[in-house]
Amino acid sequence: MNPFPLHTLETAPPESKPLLASVEARFGFLPNVYAHIAEAPVVLEALLQLSAIFARTSLTERHRHVLLLASSVENRCTFCVAAHTRGAQAAGIDADVITSIRDGLVPGAAEDAAMVTFVRALIGSRGFVSDDDLNVFFQQGFTPRHALEVVLGVTVKILTNYCNHVTDTELNPQLAPYVWKDPGP
Repeated sequence: MNPFPLHTLETAPPESKPLLASVEARFGFLPNVYAHIAEAPVVLEALLQLSAIFARTSLTERHRHVLLLASSVENRCTFCVAAHTRGAQAAGIDADVITSIRDGLVPGAAEDAAMVTFVRALIGSRGFVSDDDLNVFFQQGFTPRHALEVVLGVTVKILTNYCNHVTDTELNPQLAPYVWKDPGP
């Protein structure tokens, strides 16, 4: 039995209730990751604040979606890969780009490829990216500002990816069409 409660608006700690209500209003349902994280109201608050700040970066919406999906795949988070596949599709990201990222490949478009490659290098090296990693990223028009904003995006994903790993979050029915199987190490 999972020791982590899957909260609803009725069962959540009082501090989490208004935060969960805003999440449910945003998505039209309550994603299970938020329902689990609600057990720790400060973690839920941190996630929502970091996500809102990340949305204000100079990265384009496309860059953010590519980053979030690539981070989720790299961190092997089945819940977040499904959720960000849904989000990327809703944002109009091409199916071939989404599929390549989900399959662990590099997308064909140079900017997408640079983003995915940099995200993977950042996660794989635990932040100790090489000069070559940075130069490849910068050659596609990205800047030092973008590199630091990618760190923020990866931080948001580490928070949710790791929470999902710890809580063994199940997919909501709304995310079932986007299921992703972790290919393992």
